[in-house]
Amino acid sequence: MAFQSNSSEDMRTITRWATRIFVLDNPCHHEIKQGLADHCYALENSGQEESTVAPGAKGNMFESKFNFFQHDNEAIRQLRDYCLASVHRVGATVNGNLWLPNARVQVRAMESWCHITRSGGYHDVHAHPMCSWCGIYYIDPGETDAAKMNGCNRFYEPRPNVVHFSDYATQYLYQEGSIDLPPKEGQLVIFPSYMRHAALPYSGQDDRIVVAFNTVTQCVTPGGAG
Repeated sequence: MAFQSNSSEDMRTITRWATRIFVLDNPCHHEIKQGLADHCYALENSGQEESTVAPGAKGNMFESKFNFFQHDNEAIRQLRDYCLASVHRVGATVNGNLWLPNARVQVRAMESWCHITRSGGYHDVHAHPMCSWCGIYYIDPGETDAAKMNGCNRFYEPRPNVVHFSDYATQYLYQEGSIDLPPKEGQLVIFPSYMRHAALPYSGQDDRIVVAFNTVTQCVTPGGAG
């Protein structure tokens, strides 16, 4: 190409279709951590509360049934309220003035469950259908280390056509093909349900304990949009 210009005046950038992941820190985590962990272990020890969903997609972990937020437990109630309020906050942030000014918005957890992952445990790549926003809450990340790709949650490029062709001008797409989030106690990660993600294989003496959930959001203002 013979003509080159270093001026920015003849070129503009339009950025669209960004995917936002929200990371929040629960300031009251220390008040509920032990109660949450104890309840997770109690579910595992009961022998009656284990999920049977997609057993081939995960290994060396306990996954509870998908009604965790419905359990009669004060620590769980506090966590549920915090998570649903955070999803409401996210919804208001991304939708802005698309939400009715006086709308009464209700966020519901359709499914919620806990994971206790031990050394060698993992969860393969997957997404969560039939919901809008999803969350992962770290009760205790154990020895998870994103820098060492140990047990962290990895999120993948969500645009399906990105990988249809590769050449020298598309290298930036593969630089951003995935992101590993470094977890910490009391951290909540909220992400859109279409994002594929995984829990990388975990190695450590301490258990990795998380709660995950799927939500739907409705406008319940009488006479408003449903």
